[in-house]
Amino acid sequence: MNWSLNLKLRTKLVASFCILLGMTSLLGLSATHEMASIRATTVEMTENWLPSVVALEELRYQVSALRRWQMRYALEKDDAGWGKAVESITKLTQTVHDLNGKYRLRVSSPEGRPAARQRLQD
Repeated sequence: MNWSLNLKLRTKLVASFCILLGMTSLLGLSATHEMASIRATTVEMTENWLPSVVALEELRYQVSALRRWQMRYALEKDDAGWGKAVESITKLTQTVHDLNGKYRLRVSSPEGRPAARQRLQD
């Protein structure tokens, strides 16, 4: 401790500035590393997670439309209405099957794959 009392004020200030500069540099490097991991997570979400959510929402909408047409078919009283309902149901069934296949391709997590397989079977 005696040796620090013998140093000039200029030397003490330069040494403390260098220590502060080193600590700031370490903090900057640490923040850069953390930002890289945040970017990786963001890329994962935008390229894999979000498109699968959008595909699932489109699938849900088409399934809802299919169910509406099935209800309309059940409540229809004339042959013309049944024909239109059957045509719409056939078209929507194919659309739902196609969208389900697209959704299964977009599922990237191991936890989501069994759920996608189950959804396809339903």
